[in-house]
Amino acid sequence: MRRRSAERTTGAARTGLLALVLLWAACGGGEGGSRTEEPVGRPSVPTPSTVTPARYVTDVTFVGFGPASPAAVLRFRHDVSSSELVRRYRAWVLGEEGWGMALSVEDSLPVPRAGWRILPGHGLRVVAADGGELGGLVLRDSSAAFGLRPGRVLDEWTSPTGQRSRLLLATWETGGEPSGAQPAGAEPVTGLMFQRREARPLDMPPPRTLEESVLVTDEDGDGLLVLRDAGDENPDRSATTAFTWIGGKGSRWSRVEATRDSAGAGPPGWRIRIPDAGIEASLRSGPVAADDPVVADSTTADAGVRAYAVRGTLRLGGPARPARGVAIRARGP
Repeated sequence: MRRRSAERTTGAARTGLLALVLLWAACGGGEGGSRTEEPVGRPSVPTPSTVTPARYVTDVTFVGFGPASPAAVLRFRHDVSSSELVRRYRAWVLGEEGWGMALSVEDSLPVPRAGWRILPGHGLRVVAADGGELGGLVLRDSSAAFGLRPGRVLDEWTSPTGQRSRLLLATWETGGEPSGAQPAGAEPVTGLMFQRREARPLDMPPPRTLEESVLVTDEDGDGLLVLRDAGDENPDRSATTAFTWIGGKGSRWSRVEATRDSAGAGPPGWRIRIPDAGIEASLRSGPVAADDPVVADSTTADAGVRAYAVRGTLRLGGPARPARGVAIRARGP
């Protein structure tokens, strides 16, 4: 996949974006509610006392069902002050030749109260749902243009910083137009989507803990999500939780054996076992996508995110099946 250079919102494009954002920022969202792309009102003008300077991060990982299905990682970061929102958006799509950047936005907007809301930008259209939830994303102006539409919520829980994270079914539509015309031969793809939200006040020190997630699927429509938060920066001694989607049924598991190993200087692999469910996974890493080559290995306080393509096998109480997906290693916000 051909990499695209970062695109920044400037000049007339940014003026038009501001007008759209100021109208859109009051729009809400949530599961089961109506979705809209039209503004529903103008947000009130905040005063310095109404906004706490903070960092808000929303990470989205998607892996489709099937050996050649798409996979993507999206990260949306907002640094909010009393007067503005500084944002950094990145999206990578996994193709046959490895990762390709599909979105890069860095700018500031005068909407500090929109800390949790993913806002439209150059090459990005956002569909809102009730309660501030994400109803859909459309990435355009890229060779990797696509639409991603969250569907049924399979499970939800509280992230380490107290915000809600979710595992969902989702639909991927190549070409960047949800429910629109697809390129010849391209059909919508169903898969699993992991959405994690985290935040911290900017007057608090950055977290030192490492966060890891592994999301894999197979061609039969089953999948596995494993989460690890390593309080002592040793992922092999971290608390681990797993979520499974097998045979149309979702389950959560707290007794999980997960080992992360590296072959010398090469990328890591994972061995995962859920004894109570008879589930085993053996995965090796492939191409890597990095938010920033300097900090993406999570060795600094303001680390970015590193995403690994993974392939291997998933055993669900029977013969091992080919599985593929994405593993992510990063620090908190």
